[in-house]
Amino acid sequence: MFLIEADSGVIFLTRPLDREKETEYFLKIRAEDTARSRSARSVGVRQLESYYLAYDETLVLVSVGDENDNSPVFQNGIHPIVAVVPLEAVYGFEIAQVKASDVDKGYNAAIRYQIIQEDRDSSSKFHIDPLTGVIRSMMTFSLDSGREFQFHVKATDREASETGRSALTHVIVYVLPETKLIVIVCHTRPLVMEQNIEKVLGYLSNATGYRIQMSKLQSHHQGQNEDPERTDLFLYGVERETNKIINTDQLLKIFIKKSDAIREGLSQFRIQKIEGVSVQQKISHMGTTEVAIIALSSVIFLGGVLGIALLCSTCKKRKTKQQQEKWEQERVFRVRNTLIDESVGPPYERRVANKADVFHPPSYSNTTSNT
Repeated sequence: MFLIEADSGVIFLTRPLDREKETEYFLKIRAEDTARSRSARSVGVRQLESYYLAYDETLVLVSVGDENDNSPVFQNGIHPIVAVVPLEAVYGFEIAQVKASDVDKGYNAAIRYQIIQEDRDSSSKFHIDPLTGVIRSMMTFSLDSGREFQFHVKATDREASETGRSALTHVIVYVLPETKLIVIVCHTRPLVMEQNIEKVLGYLSNATGYRIQMSKLQSHHQGQNEDPERTDLFLYGVERETNKIINTDQLLKIFIKKSDAIREGLSQFRIQKIEGVSVQQKISHMGTTEVAIIALSSVIFLGGVLGIALLCSTCKKRKTKQQQEKWEQERVFRVRNTLIDESVGPPYERRVANKADVFHPPSYSNTTSNT
């Protein structure tokens, strides 16, 4: 890889260096008398047996500098990132996290993330932390049940400067209520489950044949009581080829069918229950304030609907009364006026007289007679 000019001692490269393959080289240079040629030898740092140098030798360290010759690479590769945001999610809810790495170093590996502005909803409802890649909700999703949002995330090195290299990944976010999720109750603390979540999800994915992902993780709730010694793990499944969310009933059947194997394979987490989230469970997990707000909202909604119905009924009656009064006035006018046909039509219909029935006053000439 190196050559040295015998007379000048200048060292040359014989081919390009790649810092990602080797970061430094050690060259031992020996000087000989003018009757012989100089020579250079390159050895790897691990192959160098000794730093001992003879009186006619010297050691040269070649340190390979970094060049921004590599683009960031997302951990998910060519596959999109599929995530679920609960229907009940509020501002700041963490939805997913994208991660990219760069084999360069220093400034050349300083990655920044951003959401590409493609869809108005995607740009307004989601935000990504430029340093960590955490995607959070910026708005509520109470009116977006069943909707699907898609956007791209861009990772750029050199702190997203104009000279940086970039890569894109596709993100798909589904809006689902908790009743469309599967919950696994474990007799394990939430912190321990969080530390081992990749292992749990990997095992469940292999057992079911689908890509199992976590929507949220929390301490176990039983009615209004919270148990910090147990964990509720909310999961959903993704079809590997289509990236579509698996139907809850279909996924639950697979979990129940393989429940014994799952409990045995994840025995250290002491799984107690595998079930779907019912509406009754969802209501029982709500606090008193949440239930009161829902009840008040329902009363306001029903009151508004009833008020609109009464208003429409009142307006209709008033309009009918006005039409009847108008018809009565026209009827009286026709009876009293001898120039109008005495026959009066039925309500809301006006009978137009024939031209022959219309009275024409006599005409007088404007000419003056001679006296």
